[in-house]
Amino acid sequence: MKKILFLIVLSLTIGFGNTRANAQSNDNGSAIEIVIDNNGSVSQLPRTPIPISGYVYENEIFLFFSNDLGDVSIRLEDSLGCTVLSTTVDSSNGSESLPFSGLPDSYTIYFTLEDNTSYIGRFELL
Repeated sequence: MKKILFLIVLSLTIGFGNTRANAQSNDNGSAIEIVIDNNGSVSQLPRTPIPISGYVYENEIFLFFSNDLGDVSIRLEDSLGCTVLSTTVDSSNGSESLPFSGLPDSYTIYFTLEDNTSYIGRFELL
């Protein structure tokens, strides 16, 4: 029940396509935002909003999809480039939660869509 309520609150506060600030954990236990961009690609104007947003809370990554992107391959790497998590999720549900260690480190998360569009996200846990 706690997870469902958290997902609802987060989904109501998300603004898809907005510029993201640096995501770092803080000592008050609040959720941190994953900074996601279009993997360094130059997009043409008008800029298309990033269809994925995410937050880290405790030992879970919460992902939100603004529309059905099909199956999304996800790979999470730590600061040494070691794969911490590798999975594929169905984005048609609109959201997904992924458990992970939550250990302090800098992380990079890679998203690959069925059409080979890719996005990259970053966050740091102190």
